[in-house]
Amino acid sequence: MSEIPRTSPATPDLAPNGREWFMMTVDEATAALEVDPKQGLSSEEAQRRLEQHGPNELTEEGRIQPWQILLQQFTEPLVIVLLAATVVSAVLWLVERGSPGHEPLPYDSIVILAIVILNALLGFFQEYRAEQAVAALKKMASPESTVRRDGKVRDIPARDLTPGDVLILEAGDRIPADARLIHSANINVEESALTGESVPVHKQIHVLENPDAPLGDRKNMVYMGSAVTYGRAEAVVVATGMKTQMGDIATLIQSVEEEETPLQRELARIGKQLGVLVLAVAAIVTATGVLREGTITSDILIDMFLFGVALAVAAIPEGLPAVVTAVLALGVRRMAERNAIVRRLPAVETLGSATVICSDKTGTLTRNQMTVRRVLLGVDQVLTVSGEGYEPEGEFQTPEGDPFDKDDGHLVALLRGASLNNDARLVRNDEDRWAIDGDPTEGALLVAACKAGIDPEELRRDMPRDGEIPFSSERKRMATIHKLEDRPIAFEKGAPDVVIDLCTHVRRGEEVIALTDDLRQRILAVNEEFAGGALRTLAFASREIPAEMAGRTEFDAEDLERDLIWEGLMGMIDPPRAEAKDSVKQAHGAGIRTIMITGDNPMTAAAIAAEAGVDDFLAQATPEDKLRRIRAEQTNGHLVAMTGDGTNDAPALA
Repeated sequence: MSEIPRTSPATPDLAPNGREWFMMTVDEATAALEVDPKQGLSSEEAQRRLEQHGPNELTEEGRIQPWQILLQQFTEPLVIVLLAATVVSAVLWLVERGSPGHEPLPYDSIVILAIVILNALLGFFQEYRAEQAVAALKKMASPESTVRRDGKVRDIPARDLTPGDVLILEAGDRIPADARLIHSANINVEESALTGESVPVHKQIHVLENPDAPLGDRKNMVYMGSAVTYGRAEAVVVATGMKTQMGDIATLIQSVEEEETPLQRELARIGKQLGVLVLAVAAIVTATGVLREGTITSDILIDMFLFGVALAVAAIPEGLPAVVTAVLALGVRRMAERNAIVRRLPAVETLGSATVICSDKTGTLTRNQMTVRRVLLGVDQVLTVSGEGYEPEGEFQTPEGDPFDKDDGHLVALLRGASLNNDARLVRNDEDRWAIDGDPTEGALLVAACKAGIDPEELRRDMPRDGEIPFSSERKRMATIHKLEDRPIAFEKGAPDVVIDLCTHVRRGEEVIALTDDLRQRILAVNEEFAGGALRTLAFASREIPAEMAGRTEFDAEDLERDLIWEGLMGMIDPPRAEAKDSVKQAHGAGIRTIMITGDNPMTAAAIAAEAGVDDFLAQATPEDKLRRIRAEQTNGHLVAMTGDGTNDAPALA
């Protein structure tokens, strides 16, 4: 298995001075856009810019219309032959009308035409529904936005945004345009639809120096279609509509030319051959009949021609298109039951002939649900955690695979801190499935606690939060203060290398011992082992607050975050679906090569690819990279199937 080198990232819309927005300071960016962040644009200036740049919408040039989908059903050569047969049968009926035994209606024409129409309607409804579903994948813009204009905060339609508008972003907002952050209060943004990264990105306003920074590394930028999962921020719009990163993807979708599937090519060949055969049969029968009569008269010539045409029409398999369409429609329905959208009916047959399957990672091979997989208690007690996704079902196991006691005091202490130093909620969604309200990483911690029999909501009621020192990109940690049996206690969560430097002791089973340099190095070695397996690690510590600090309502970080007790580590990842692993095995059994194409980082991609069993992977891939890889496989003579569910997959799926 190898990592395939990626191409350069998509070029963002540049500033008027030709520089990338993420390489400019806040002052430089606002100056280039001629806007005062404290006042925002004036209504008049916003209107002028809107007329200049156009509405903040993704145009859908070349989108196929319903009447075009219907018309396409009649363009197959075999269908054209059947339509010709309908006309010929009707003409024969008209010629023979009035003769003895003549049918009152052209039943042959009616039957053939009915078959053609039913076939067309069946194909139309299947493909129209698929087009509507795919269009929904492309529409990721927010309907309304909060901006500052004329010095006041107001809500406006997202389509009215223009470069220079100052966005006000809060948790739960969908970002309506590409923008440069100018102020951030611990904002996390979920960008998996664009980048493939399962974990929300913590954003900041500092200047980036790498002009080739991938989309996911541009920490001071936010992009249309992504969503705020935590915190607040202000950002100045730098690009709208088709000039956004989402617009680049829309342009790429529109540039993709559809190719005929093997089934379509084969049916076209059969249709052409049938057309030639029909004409040949009519000519041969006519000529043979005339030769047998020995004389050539107009009556004999007409009779023989009509007989030859009737024989040729009778030989046409008028039920073939309907049978093919019905079988394909059944395949589409079976795919739909498995939540797969098939845009075009013939693609179902192509799936059966595929020699290469390319798949996105996040949400396709995986659930896009962070899951705690490994736990370190103290120094050297490593546990694995079963289960996947947000379902609170699973158990803690020792390295030997034996169940670990869920009531173990050290495990309970670790999970208690992880549940309380946490702003997420584990909830039931509209489909009565478990979901996370908040940051997915924090949500994974709650699910792990539930697997140990801890109810996070009950725990929060019993130990309400009395104070906190919030997370920041500079601190890389967060502290919350609670009461345990009327004794104030602080829980710390953050980057392992940061948290461990604040600790002087470590919990080991039921006792607390001094944290020596040797123990510290052993802990960091386990952290490196977890990270080497592409696990996202978080460290946890605690401290009983001294009596002299107990009455405070505000806490200073230097006073609170010291002399901590190291509790342990948790490592999490967005793991492959169990059914995805089975599907990869079935593909291998059928001789199909599997390739995972993701925008995620190489280490995570390698770990998921190895666990899922795919043959190869492409990491940090842009939408252009995905499309380019598929075309390369097709050029090498392979039939390629592509699966995905994100906006960045749309060009490859088109």
